[in-house]
Amino acid sequence: MNAYRAYQLNREGKVHRPPYVLDVASDEAALEAARTYLNGHDIEVWQGQRFIATLRHQTDKP
Repeated sequence: MNAYRAYQLNREGKVHRPPYVLDVASDEAALEAARTYLNGHDIEVWQGQRFIATLRHQTDKP
């Protein structure tokens, strides 16, 4: 298993709270696990210093 971090971002794109620690086997599994934390905020996923992706939350606004 690999340690990933999921950082919840505020509206300004800054880290909003301490990261969620994801102990999963792959980048894909980390992204899937991080999606559960979107809850109206974007999430950045990292493995150490390696950036994986930014997950965007859905909004009803165009």
